[in-house]
Amino acid sequence: MSTWIWIAAVGVSIVLNGFFAGMETGITSARRVRLVHWARRGRRGATIAAELVKHRENSVVAAVVGNNVAVVTGTALATAWAVSALGSKGEAVAAITMASLNIVFGEILPKVVFRANPESMVVSGAALFRALSLLLWPFEVVAAAAARLILLLLGQRDAGGQDSLTRADLLQLFSLSREQQELGASENRLLADFIAHSHRRVEEVMRPWEQVSRVSIHASVREVFDHVRETGHSRLPVEREDGSLDGLVLYRDLQELAPDDQITDRVRDFLRIPTWMALDEAIAALTDRQVSLAVVIGAGPTPMGIVSLEDLLEPFVGQILDEHDNPDIPNTMNGIPS
Repeated sequence: MSTWIWIAAVGVSIVLNGFFAGMETGITSARRVRLVHWARRGRRGATIAAELVKHRENSVVAAVVGNNVAVVTGTALATAWAVSALGSKGEAVAAITMASLNIVFGEILPKVVFRANPESMVVSGAALFRALSLLLWPFEVVAAAAARLILLLLGQRDAGGQDSLTRADLLQLFSLSREQQELGASENRLLADFIAHSHRRVEEVMRPWEQVSRVSIHASVREVFDHVRETGHSRLPVEREDGSLDGLVLYRDLQELAPDDQITDRVRDFLRIPTWMALDEAIAALTDRQVSLAVVIGAGPTPMGIVSLEDLLEPFVGQILDEHDNPDIPNTMNGIPS
């Protein structure tokens, strides 16, 4: 066999070692909320990645098995080539060389890269990881069975594939931390609020659509400014002639326009989130899109209400002073007298 073929085969084993090591780190570090949000937006690979993180234990087993298969295969190939080329010294040379390469390029480097941006890296490698996992399925079954047997012998129950703490687990941890005074008063209060409101949905904090101030797509800048003065709301939904929602207009986007200009070119697209979405998932959705307001929809496309980032955060951190509490809107806007 050609020397270059040996080198290529060993190189592939090191790359696969790094890939599996990186995916293991990424899967254990990735936030499933963000992956689910990306999947709903249609991001390629996000659905598979969310499933991998959902079944985190099985995914980690697959990564560890793949990692070890790659290391053993690569080391065996390198040793065989080195012995044929260098004789009795080849085994030691291969062992030292492969150990160094696997530690640097198969462990340290990929884990650092995947830990820096776990969600994006897991999404990028999800399809390949699942395909390779199917090939390694027999090894994974044996490894998982051995792990369960060891846990049984040690008198520990299987985690059942759960990848997150239950509400009862969080309450127990909170109680222990308070008893042992591991957290300060403010941290205890914040954690207690988070646990208390973790089950709440967007529909509980949204502003119903019939109470939402809206403007027409044909409105002028002057009309929008008058509406802003009257309502104190600087972020307004924009309606078409048929009553459907066209987008959102922000007060700050209109300040450079003339009073009689139309707002059409300054209407922004809006984020839709369902009424049943959990508060923490909604917060992740808004921060991921870098927006502060979302339109809440039900089973169909008809708007049910709007919700701001402040609305979503207040159950966890208390009242937030926003535009509705203290509107910082001047009486004279862009030269338009009030």
